[in-house]
Parts: sequence; structure tokens; C-alpha cells
Amino acid sequence: MPKSLIRKVLRKIRGEKSHQAKDAFINIDFATSASGELILLGWMKKSQLSSTDLQAFDGSIACNAKVFTYSRDDVAAHFDVASTSDVQGFLAIINAKQSSMDKLRLVLGDRTVELSKHRFQVSRTVDQLLNHIGAERSSAVAFLKKHHVELDTAANEHIELKSARPLEPDVEKIKNYVSRINLSKSSWVDDCQREVLPAIQKIWKSRQSSVHAECLTYGRMPENPRCSVVVPLYGRYDFMQFQLSAFSADEAMKDIELIYVLDDPMLDHEVRVTAHGLSQTFSMPFKVVYLDINLGFAGANNQGAAFASSELLLMLNSDILPTRSGWLTDLCKQFDSLNSPGILGATLIYEDESVQHCGMQFTTEPNVPGIYLNHHPYKGVPVALLDLPNARPVLLTTGACMLMRTDLYRELGGFDDRFVIGDFEDSDLCMKFAAKGYQNYVSGTVKLFHLERLSQGLVSGDNWKQKLTFANAAYQHQKWNDSIDTLIDKYDSGWQA
Repeated sequence: MPKSLIRKVLRKIRGEKSHQAKDAFINIDFATSASGELILLGWMKKSQLSSTDLQAFDGSIACNAKVFTYSRDDVAAHFDVASTSDVQGFLAIINAKQSSMDKLRLVLGDRTVELSKHRFQVSRTVDQLLNHIGAERSSAVAFLKKHHVELDTAANEHIELKSARPLEPDVEKIKNYVSRINLSKSSWVDDCQREVLPAIQKIWKSRQSSVHAECLTYGRMPENPRCSVVVPLYGRYDFMQFQLSAFSADEAMKDIELIYVLDDPMLDHEVRVTAHGLSQTFSMPFKVVYLDINLGFAGANNQGAAFASSELLLMLNSDILPTRSGWLTDLCKQFDSLNSPGILGATLIYEDESVQHCGMQFTTEPNVPGIYLNHHPYKGVPVALLDLPNARPVLLTTGACMLMRTDLYRELGGFDDRFVIGDFEDSDLCMKFAAKGYQNYVSGTVKLFHLERLSQGLVSGDNWKQKLTFANAAYQHQKWNDSIDTLIDKYDSGWQA
């Protein structure tokens, strides 16, 4: 996520004028080089999108970029748009003979991506890269041959490509297992539950049991905190600075126990240095739980919750910033006023004040039958156009912001760490509360900025991650089975837990 976007949100929090939100997005999934050209594969989104809209620059000098586009229905489904009009996959040939990767950038409308700061995977050959295009591969091959690009030669050494972080051995094993899932088979759910899930869950469970957690305190923590806030960190640890800047300016946050969880051991030294500096800069005290192994969303949150001392527990993403002061006090008061609350979520909005989340619901997709996926109604709708109640009963709410009683969270076992890496832990926890007779809600009065990262972690061209998402959905189906339909039917008929 570019820091410019974070600065815009911080300006908005301070009441300063904000510019109109960007319409376009660019993501690069794979890169290679051949025949003296740089070859990029990714996806792009923009209103009334055309293949000629994507441009490349070496510094301020325009590069000769030739672009082939193809359908990316997975990305279109995420954004709830028509794939041919607003979302396309792209295969770009860029004349990079004289280009420096430090200066090379892609531009789409109002969006710019610097390749030196963007993580992608490097393919050894062009032919290897083409395997990720799918049904339109033959057209892509014809496009490359038309422009004299060799398909089977190794990447040229004179173009230095910065690859995404290499996978850990355990994650590489998980990738190999989920890559075997054949979504075109009608029996894929049963096959996954029988052959894939036991293997990947065994790998992931072993990590949870072998972790060492060290908790350090920075500043003087409140003696009787009103609420404990757990924030996992992975990769972008600089979000600490932006959150602490906002939290320390809010008097209502003085009695809050803030607990960061570093779920990225590679950044241990950097975060220790940063945490010390932030403790000297901001008045807000905080804790950091340092993990010696990456546990994923469920494991990191559970580790943070183990150090919580307050009666109320808020699970919060690191890329969430408040829209105003007093938001957490209001959320806690609202929670206390509700009848048998399980989880209370907040309304999450983008920087342009359109909705990212105001409750979740289960949905099905014809391309992956047999499982439920999580859907965010009203996503992208300006929040000002919605008449949101103070607190709306829901079956599901996002794990990006969840307020609940600490003792109930622990009693129910917290997030289920058998969901591998991430996905569906939040809907699973919501159902655990509902099944025990508690009603979940979403606040319509507490709104927070969610700077949801639109990168490979969100929608990846590397389809093993997508298959892992579906594997986690298959586990949710296996765990709850017909209980999901029972809870949906009861909620749809007006039942209050």
C-alpha cells in the first residue's frame, strides 16, 4: 500500500482536504525477460478500461509497451464488476534494454506502480509465465510471436528482477498439496477434504505448537484497561506509526491496552528498533509480541489475545485507521448496551468514503460449487447513501474489526488455527458465537478507514493461493456442514440468537 494513500487518510482524520480517490488499480503477478524485452503478467482495473490505457515509463521517458489483455473473472468477482468493461488481465511487452528497474513504472489512469517497490514472482521462461493465463493462452502465444518474443529461452541476465519473498519450506509443501486440487472435478470438495486438508493442516498445526512468543512493553500500560486491542503485523510494520499517530491524539485511547503481534520473524530486528523509536515519539503505550515463526491470521491473533488483560477484546487489522476520536469508547458503550452480544463489528470504509464492509453474508459461486464464500454487501457504495442503523444484527462480520468479551473468545477457543495461513477464520468465529446463542452485530455509527491492500495477497495470479482459499472454504463446510444452512435460515427468518 503506497504511503501517499495513508497520508491522505491521515489528512482526512485531521479534517484536511482530501483529493478524490483513485479509480485505477494495477497488480503485477509475474515477470520475466526474453529477446531483450521485459515481460509482465498481471491485472488492472479502471472504469471503461482499454488495453491502450496501460503505459510504461523509464523515469519520465515513455517506453514502448505492447499489451495483450485477457479475462480475469476472479478479480472481476472480487470487485463486483463486469470483467470486460472494468477489469482485465494483461500481458505486457516492454522495451527494457536501456531501462533501469529502479526507474521503471507502469501508469494506468491515476495509478502509478513502481516496479522496484512492487513484489511479484519471477518466471524462468516466458512459456512458464504463460501457464498462468489459462484458456486464452494460445492467443497470448500468437501475440508474443507476432512481436518476436522467444517462449523457451531463459530470462535475460541483464534485466534484474526483484522477486517476491521466497516461500518457507512449510508453505512450499502446502503449495504443492493444494496445487493438486482439480476444481473442474465435481468431487473436488470431497477430494480436498479427504486428501489435501489433513496434510496441510498437519503441517500448519505443527507450527502453532512449536512457536515461541516474547512480549515486550513500551511505555507504562494502564492498570485497568477498558479494552485490549490486538493488531497483527506482517510485512508492513510501518502501519504501527500511522496507527499510533492517530491513537495517541485521542484522549479516549488512554485506558486502552494496545498489543501488536509481529507475525513476521524476518522483520524482528527492524520492528524492535522501530518500536523503541515510536515509544519515544508517541504518548500511547503499547506491547509487541514477537513470534519466532509465522502463524498466519488465526495464530497471530490468538497469541496476542493470550496477553490481553481487559474484559473486552478488539481484534483490529493494522491497515485500519479511525475516522474520528472517541470511536473505541463509542464502540465499547454500544457493545455494553446490546442484548447478549457476541461480536460487534464496525462499518469499514475506503478513503473515498465508499463501503468496504458493513456486514458479511455467505454466497455461492457456480465456478466452485459445494462451498460457501464470504461476501460483502454494498461494497463500493458511498456510505452516505446508506441508511445504516446504530447496530444491525448480522450473522457474519469481518475479522478486520471484531469487539467481543475476552472470556468468551477464550472459552470458544479463539480463531481456529486449522484454517491455513488465512481465510474464513472470521466467519467461523462468528458462527461459533451464534451457535452458542449470541447475536453478532455491525455498528452503523462507528466508521473506520480500511486501507485494504490490493495486491497479490488479495487476488493472486498464482492460483495455488486461490486454491488454498477454496481449501479453507472446504474445511469450513466440513466443520459446520448443515449447521451453516440452519444458521442462515434462522437469521434470514428474523431469528435473534
